[in-house]
Amino acid sequence: MPRLNAPAASNKYWIHTSGGGLNSCIRVSGKSVLPNCVGYAWGRAYEILGKAPKLSRANAENWYAHKDGYSRGKTPKLGAIVVWAKGKVGNSKDGAGHVAVVEQIHSNGSFTVSQSGYTGKKRFWTSTIPKSGYLKGYTFLGFIYLPISTGSSSSTSSGSIKVGGTYTLRANMKVRTGPGTGYRWKKRSELTAMARAYSQNQTNAVLNSGTRVTCLQITGNWMKIPSGWICIRSGGAVYIS
Repeated sequence: MPRLNAPAASNKYWIHTSGGGLNSCIRVSGKSVLPNCVGYAWGRAYEILGKAPKLSRANAENWYAHKDGYSRGKTPKLGAIVVWAKGKVGNSKDGAGHVAVVEQIHSNGSFTVSQSGYTGKKRFWTSTIPKSGYLKGYTFLGFIYLPISTGSSSSTSSGSIKVGGTYTLRANMKVRTGPGTGYRWKKRSELTAMARAYSQNQTNAVLNSGTRVTCLQITGNWMKIPSGWICIRSGGAVYIS
């Protein structure tokens, strides 16, 4: 799902690890890593992937040359990190560059990004970038492609999971409000009536192993079902077949 609105101040993807969050980029304000383009993009990548990204946490313009194992290119893709340099790459005295996250791609080749900025007064904003990647005052370097599904299918060791398909849980699964561990764990009372019948009898929502679920959407390693979001895989473990 595209992020076109600011994350809540309590969202752990943008709270520093020292403050109980998931983000290990530089703290900027209180427990938050915002406002800062690096902290924002790193947290958004975590939100998309459902796990900590291998991206750099150094100055933005250094991200493109960082050895993170992700592929790169000059064409926008959903969820990709777009990187710009400011002045000479590696020379922080002439600027640190900028990073943002591709949320939408338009028919004319332009794309909308979500972002933050270290010296800005706003912790979050979106803007539309032309196909060329032009950003006034900066040099476009390219895109870093996160290893994600764009929403229609997800390959697993047990086959391909597709939107609209029905699948079986291979383990007891927590149900969350969004695609990642930074989202709230739902209460059992928030599940659909059918899902409650196949859930554990406790306060928080846990679906029993063997429950059949219908896939409504896929974001990274997460599947949306009628009652919320559940994890498809984590590391080498696959939870759905």
